[in-house]
Amino acid sequence: MKEKKYKNINMKKEDQEKLEDFIEDKVREVMKFAAELVGAESMDVDLKHSDEEDKVHDRLRRFAIRIAEDNAPEKQFNVPVVRTAHAHQVIAVTAKNEEEAIEKAIDAAGGESFSEKDAEYSAPDGAMEIKNR
Repeated sequence: MKEKKYKNINMKKEDQEKLEDFIEDKVREVMKFAAELVGAESMDVDLKHSDEEDKVHDRLRRFAIRIAEDNAPEKQFNVPVVRTAHAHQVIAVTAKNEEEAIEKAIDAAGGESFSEKDAEYSAPDGAMEIKNR
């Protein structure tokens, strides 16, 4: 059987094992039902080496994980959000050359009023779950 992955949900090892046992039982039930459909006593398949078994396991596992994710309780997170604003303003300065003019304009920009035309938001540091104490 393929390696079990439960990346998106926090699941204890014992719960993972319970889920795998449950999936094993369901695979057996599916095989028994398939045998009944074709009128056989049992399915003459070596389940331990069957690609079909792996496919059924994978589908059941994905289904169980999707149900767990959809029904997981919401948690609180602190998310540092960075706002990068883009605004333009023409600032008139008196200077001896272009470099000095740029320096003076940048220095004077703090006292100017800008009307934002665009802003981007990102969370480059991820999120931190707020743990109840």
